[in-house]
Order: sequence, then C-alpha cells, then structure tokens
Amino acid sequence: MKVTKYLIKLYKGDIPLYITFWIFGMLIGHLLMTLVNTVVNLYMYQIIVYELQWLILLIFIILMLYNIFILIAIWRSSNKYQGKKSNRELAKLCIVFSIYGMVSILYNKLYV
Repeated sequence: MKVTKYLIKLYKGDIPLYITFWIFGMLIGHLLMTLVNTVVNLYMYQIIVYELQWLILLIFIILMLYNIFILIAIWRSSNKYQGKKSNRELAKLCIVFSIYGMVSILYNKLYV
C-alpha cells in the first residue's frame, strides 16, 4: 500500500525534483537501460536462443513504460520546484531530449 501511495505521489510530482530526477530518472533509468542492452547483446551474440525473443520485447516495453511514467513525474515535479528556475528548465530540457531519444530508438527498431 505504501508503494502505491509513493508511486502516486511520484506521478503527481509531489516528490522533490532532485529525488525524481536523480534517483528515478538517472539511476534507475540507467540501470534499466543497462539491463536492456545486456539482453539485446546476449541475443545478438546468440547466447539467448531465438525462442526467447519475446523476453527482449517484454523488457523493451517495460523500459518504455517506465520512461514515459518517469518523464511525466519529472515534468510535474519540476513544475512544483521552488528553487532556481534554471534547474527547473534544465530538467524539462532533459525530458525533451529523452523523448527525442525514445522516438529515435523506436523508429530505428521498427523501420530500420
């Protein structure tokens, strides 16, 4: 129950920006990206058999859903941030770059 309440607070932007950005955005986001890259590399080098390709898709979908969730949380948290305006704007700029990166990854995976 506490986890659900915390996730709701996170989504609404009620968690401080530095925690939302650095812990959930950067640390956990990079750990998830490392997991995805490891699984994809194992698959590419045929260490993971072809029958487990659904696993790559599942992990990729989870990563994208997490990224969408956390980008919304960071945006909302930055709107409530009371500190330097530049920190708020830099967080939003990182979100724009992240969205661009996500779209380009999806495009490359689907169409290239």
